[in-house]
Amino acid sequence: MNGADFDRELPLAEVVRGLPLDRIAAALEVLLGGPVGIEDPSGRIVAGHAVPGGQAVPVDLAIEPLCTVCVPAGQLQRGAAAATLLRSLLQARAQVIRAGDLHASALSSDHEALREGHAALQRSEARYRELVQSLDERVKQRVASLDERQRQIYLAERLASIGQLAAGIAHEINNPIGFILSNLETGRRYLPQLQEFMKALPADSAAAARWHELDLDFVVDDLDDLLGDCIAGCQRIAAIVRDVKGFSSVDRPDPEDVDLNAQLATVVAIVATQKPAGVTLTEHYAAGLPRLLCLPGHLNQVFATLINNAILAIEEREGGRVEVHTRLEGTDVWVDIVDNGVGIAPDVLPRVFDPFFTTRGVGRGIGLGLTVARDIVGAHDGQLVLNSEPGQGTTASVRLPLTLTR
Repeated sequence: MNGADFDRELPLAEVVRGLPLDRIAAALEVLLGGPVGIEDPSGRIVAGHAVPGGQAVPVDLAIEPLCTVCVPAGQLQRGAAAATLLRSLLQARAQVIRAGDLHASALSSDHEALREGHAALQRSEARYRELVQSLDERVKQRVASLDERQRQIYLAERLASIGQLAAGIAHEINNPIGFILSNLETGRRYLPQLQEFMKALPADSAAAARWHELDLDFVVDDLDDLLGDCIAGCQRIAAIVRDVKGFSSVDRPDPEDVDLNAQLATVVAIVATQKPAGVTLTEHYAAGLPRLLCLPGHLNQVFATLINNAILAIEEREGGRVEVHTRLEGTDVWVDIVDNGVGIAPDVLPRVFDPFFTTRGVGRGIGLGLTVARDIVGAHDGQLVLNSEPGQGTTASVRLPLTLTR
């Protein structure tokens, strides 16, 4: 309440509210010994009795007229005393009212201040919660970024180790394979000379008789077949070494334009040497597939992981089948690896890309294969999607854009 409100004019009805005005008028009549009337400013009697021909004595409150005391004629002095008495009573009552107004105003101001303080506290608390939530989100993003970098470092170290190991093995194997293959081919070229020597022997000579006795014609023919098999085996070993070297081409850090079908064929050739006998691994490559700009060694790791997972999902199921498909859709190349294995449960499928999550037994995996594969495909601006139905099999689809963002 401001000063104007505190000094406001109080009407008679508000001042006398709660006062026994009739009893006050009756007491004044006893003191004056005659009728007394209390009238409001409009002339209406609010207490006491009408006094015909009487005299009116005004009762003011803070200079403003509040009411009038009517007394019989000739009793003006007593009427003035009665008016003074009533004025004192009404002034005391007005002070009580103003004090109450002041107290109520103070309480209202305190309440308003408390309400504003509470609102400010709520706003501050809301800002604090927003700040905490923002910090929590930033921490989560930072942790996720650190986890991703850790996986990338792990992947880089792993692939670098594979590349170094493959390069060392290829070098060590190629040297002995080279001279073994050379010696076998040279030995095979010697066989016609033995056959020519046999033809040059006299038919009745002891050497010819001994030749036939030892059945050296069969030995020469069989030795030719044996040397041919050995040469084919060495060539196969050389091809495997060449495939392994190409598969682990992680020492080339820059993207290359490669034939994706040829890359997949290399991976399949390597994985096929380790698949169980009951698993059928077939390839279905789209003809005329455009060359793909990528990191071939990294993508080979992805395809090897997905094919191995498909083979493991088949377990020992009779008629197990793994199919590798390529297709072109718009500006994207798709690689689909389909198996008819055990499938993935719906409650497990959302977690397969989580680091270190695995459904295999102890010692059969650390749960990083699909995580690393997803990160590699993501680094190629691509996408790795798994669709699976328990008991029916799984399809792993890799989408790779033909243009890689460098």
